[in-house]
Order: sequence, then structure tokens, then C-alpha cells
Amino acid sequence: MGRRGPKPTPNKIKLIRGTFQNQTATTELVPPLDGEPGPPPRFLNASARRLWADHLATYRRRGQNVAGCESAFAQYVALEAELERRYKVRLEIPTAMITAYRMLACEFFDTPASQVGKGKTATPANRFTKNAAGGAK
Repeated sequence: MGRRGPKPTPNKIKLIRGTFQNQTATTELVPPLDGEPGPPPRFLNASARRLWADHLATYRRRGQNVAGCESAFAQYVALEAELERRYKVRLEIPTAMITAYRMLACEFFDTPASQVGKGKTATPANRFTKNAAGGAK
């Protein structure tokens, strides 16, 4: 069985956040691969192939490499295409399908909560900044 609790935060994310410490560094079990992912698998339908190209373009702009994760990526775009199809023809969408889609979206950093970066810094006029500094005045 795996370890309990949340997944460990990758070292790259800790470096970006500025919280990296040698004693808490995680070891990368699978080294990232260089290069481009291959063509989309043949089992993907036309809408999933379109999503494949759209997502890859987004990942290239981000500098995110998905080489070596093509099978999971294919599942992700196939699931998104199926969700779109069901939505358009007004079919019932099972909750398990939405849950699986959300999990895959997180793995590819396609949700706001999973994206890494610094948030907006608070200005002195922000009332929450005043509260953090010792109370509103």
C-alpha cells in the first residue's frame, strides 16, 4: 500500500515557491523525458484529436513537457471529448466520469488550484493586508 496523506510536493514546485529544503527533498522516481510526444493514438476520435493538438499547444506555451505520458494524456483528451459529446446531446454525465476528468486535469495542471505560481501581492489599500498587519483602522 502507498503512504497515507497527500502526495509529496515535487522539488521543482518547492523551488518555485521558495520552500525547498534538502532534508525534505523528494527523489524523482521517473526522470522526465526530453522531446515531443508522438502523434495522437489511432483510437482517438476527431474531437479528441483536436483536443490533443489544443492541449499540446497550451503545454508548449507553458513550457510543460508531456513526453512519456502519452497514454494518460490520451485518456484525458478522450474523456474530455466524451464529456463534451454527452453535454451537447444532453445525455446524463456520471459523477465518476467528472471525478476522473478532474483528477486527470490536475495531473496535467489544467485546473486553477493545480497551477504553480505566485499570486497577486496585496496592496497597502487592501483591507485584508490591514487585517494581517494587526487589525483594520
